[in-house]
Amino acid sequence: MGYVHVEIEASQTTKRRNSSCGDVFLVERKENSTVIILADGLGSGVKANIYATLCVARLQELLQQGFSIRKAFLTVAITMDEAAKSNLPYAVFSIARILNDGLSVVLSYEMPPPILISKGSATILQQRTATADEITIKESNYRLETGDGILLVSDGATQAGIGARMPEGLGSKGLCNLAVQILKSQNCLKDLPLRLSTRISLVSKDSNEDDVSLVLAFTRVGRVANVLTGPPLLQTSDRDYAKYFLQSEGTKIICGGTSSNIIADSLHKEIKVDTTYANHFTPPKLSLEGIDLVTEGALTLNQLYNIIDENRDEMDEFNPVTELYDYMMNADKIVFFVGAARNPAADKLQFVQQGILTRNKILPLLQEKLKSMGKVVAEEKETW
Repeated sequence: MGYVHVEIEASQTTKRRNSSCGDVFLVERKENSTVIILADGLGSGVKANIYATLCVARLQELLQQGFSIRKAFLTVAITMDEAAKSNLPYAVFSIARILNDGLSVVLSYEMPPPILISKGSATILQQRTATADEITIKESNYRLETGDGILLVSDGATQAGIGARMPEGLGSKGLCNLAVQILKSQNCLKDLPLRLSTRISLVSKDSNEDDVSLVLAFTRVGRVANVLTGPPLLQTSDRDYAKYFLQSEGTKIICGGTSSNIIADSLHKEIKVDTTYANHFTPPKLSLEGIDLVTEGALTLNQLYNIIDENRDEMDEFNPVTELYDYMMNADKIVFFVGAARNPAADKLQFVQQGILTRNKILPLLQEKLKSMGKVVAEEKETW
């Protein structure tokens, strides 16, 4: 099935206009999974936002420390249960993890059940209930197919319209019904949270009893960009190096002269050089049949890092760095194939004077920047 990307769309409406939202959500992408956390702080406004933020930050910290999703969930749930009894900062929360093959788990602590969106339908995802350390844990498991999604909601959504018209509020079933109506009129998952939020406001007559949060995680075929840079440590590995890269799924990009020559030899093709727009700042444009983009190495990677936060409209169209930028921004997942050979030329004084970092120094910086932009970044070090 290839790489499955988890797309996130969310909509939040505050209880009072222009006030802070008491619900906080976080999305954290890793090479093999996507984690979504939604927390609802006690009360509303700034205080609730702080409570929810503390809850999300604690969960994130535990996961970064290597806790399993269940252990992290239970640790924070115990803390929240104790806080509720002691009048300390308190929040309820849900945490979902979706692997790249679609296998998903959702754990909920005092939150509305997750909703499964699949093939134009919306149903409450079945939950198993367990007790640990006197904490009630609700868990849902499901394997998402491409186009399926899981909707996490705060109780502001399920309690919308509570009162005379709806004694118990909209409820999860009512939310499912609204979602189905929306999907029938326009089956577009990307717009679902916002359109659902609009319907909820109508049910509440624009007077929300609580903050409303809707976070949808849905799967689609992912866009992968493969970037090969640097030759292997031993020339005897060139053939395997080329084969490994050429068999990769997705867009193929080469950054580096020696690397491109290795691939050209493997393909029995010739690299073409276009110096039409080349100058002191712009590397020459290279092309190789069978490869989507070929560029110079360290200089191009350094320039990409330098412009990656800039306005795309101001970038030079006739520049391989701009082309590389476009491929990166279009990709959901970027895989770097990094050879172990060292380029002695990169250590020359003129490179140092111009602030051009070596491949080994610029790649970690570039990868961290891409991760901060929501990209899934992986690295294939020399194992062929």
